[in-house]
Amino acid sequence: PSSSSPAQRSTGGAKMPLTPAYSWNQDETSATISISLPSSAAAARNTRVECTEAMVKLTCPPYFLQIDLFGDVDDSTSRATIESRSVEITIKKKSPAQWPSLKSALPPDALKERRLAAIARKDQRDIAAAEDHKEKKRQDDDYVFHKQWDLEKDEKRTIERLAAEHKRAAEKELYTWADDAEGRAAGEGEEELVTYFDK
Repeated sequence: PSSSSPAQRSTGGAKMPLTPAYSWNQDETSATISISLPSSAAAARNTRVECTEAMVKLTCPPYFLQIDLFGDVDDSTSRATIESRSVEITIKKKSPAQWPSLKSALPPDALKERRLAAIARKDQRDIAAAEDHKEKKRQDDDYVFHKQWDLEKDEKRTIERLAAEHKRAAEKELYTWADDAEGRAAGEGEEELVTYFDK
């Protein structure tokens, strides 16, 4: 484990961002960076942590920390925990190994190239993930639409079936009433047959 102390630089009259104190520890598969911040600066709304395969960056005005990592990490599994006075970042190494240091020892030009390449790959993955999310949402919306459509069709068929049954029942009742009415009318229209022997 190792640590650094806060530092502040100035150029002319302008103040440069403060570099917060931090420490780190590691095992074969991961590394954890613990960054100390004043409570007022560590508010979650003011703290932003970014991680790529090659770099960890913390922005929490007036504090700023950027670390070009010794080895590549899996940024998709990196996690940051923001507390009242500290930020803890856990990164997973792509290749299990003990790092001799947290920071890369590459020359500045190589560091910049590596950093920009890692950012470009992360941007591509983020775009692909956003497209996947959009496509999944479209599929979910289509499923919901078709499910609703099927339910509406089932409901329509049920209403039509009930209406047809009601119609048949009403017609049957009407026909029965008509038959009964005709029967009563025929009975009332018949005259009593009088024979010779009845006279």
